[in-house]
This record gives sequence, C-alpha cells and structure tokens, in this order.
Amino acid sequence: GLPVQVTPPFSQSKDLEELDLPVMFVQQARLLGPENPLRVEPIVGEKAAYLIAFKDEIKGEVPPFEEIKDRVTADYKEQKARELANVTGQSFYSKCTNGLAQNKSFSALCEASNVPREELPVFSPGSRPPLEGLDARLSLPTLQRITESLEVGQASRYNPSRDGGYILYLRQRNPVEESTLEEKLPAFTMDLRQYRISQAFD
Repeated sequence: GLPVQVTPPFSQSKDLEELDLPVMFVQQARLLGPENPLRVEPIVGEKAAYLIAFKDEIKGEVPPFEEIKDRVTADYKEQKARELANVTGQSFYSKCTNGLAQNKSFSALCEASNVPREELPVFSPGSRPPLEGLDARLSLPTLQRITESLEVGQASRYNPSRDGGYILYLRQRNPVEESTLEEKLPAFTMDLRQYRISQAFD
C-alpha cells in the first residue's frame, strides 16, 4: 500500500533540488548502482520517510564544449564563490570567538567585518517546520541541533550552506511561562511518546 515513484534522471553533479527531498536522500541515491541496488535503512525527512532502490543507469556522453561553455563557466564561478565564502566564514569565526571573549557584542563584530546579520524568529526544541519568518534556505532541525550545545552569548562554528554559510549566535533563552507549560505539556508528552514509538519501530 505504499506509493512507488521514480526520480528524474540525475548525475553526480546534478542535485534533485526541484523535488524538495532530504539531503540524505540525494547523497544515498548517488551511492546506488548495479552492485549496490538497495538501501535497507529508511531515510527520514521532514515530510515523509523513503526507501530507495536503483532502477537504471543511463550511459553518459561528453557534449561539445561550445554547448556547455556557459554552464561550465557558471559552475566554476559558483565553486570559487563558495570557496571564498568558506574562507571568509572561517576567518570571521576566529574574529568572532576572540571578540566575544573580549566582551564585544556580536552586532559590533558583524558590523566591523562587514558581515550581514539577520535576526531569526523565536523557536524552541519543540518547534516544527515550516517556521514562519525563517529563511527558506535554513533548516529548522539543523538550527535546533546547533543551539542545543550553545550557551547564551556564544557563537557556533561556521556552517557552510549551498550558497554561502552562517554562524549562529545565541542571544538569549526565554523561560517557558507556567501557563504555557501547563497548556502544552500534555500534547508535547504525547508527541514525544509517538516519536519514541516511531524510533523503536525503526
């Protein structure tokens, strides 16, 4: 009774972005082939869980350079821009760590290094995507995982993304109001129980 679908053809260099699939799906799909036709473990995404298998291999061809010149040039520029962004991000992380240790504000450090700063909407460990006001390029589960290990006033390491990267700074943790706790605790407990049952089933 499970739906079966076939992805469009893809290559090692072409993502399946238009299908809104988990990153793990794309990574694991590239590892499948005639010698390794099936992934036994399910891939759990935000909207569904997937079991994937190899269907067919399309023999590649090398097109004339004139046909792919613009795409190759754009890919090269994008690769170099990403490398530059990573170097810049790592450099700013070092400045950020030293500056925060000297009691400088995160805002001032961003301004001094001409690094754009964006304030994220409030979220909690129990928040579920989509989160209103959150940039679509950011993953809420990733942000939740990173903030788990941060202390207030601390910055995360540089996290590269598809088109750049970011450093997450934890400004404050808001205490839960007693009335909110009483209202939402039963539903949260039920969600947690269902999550643990799902984990045990997996």
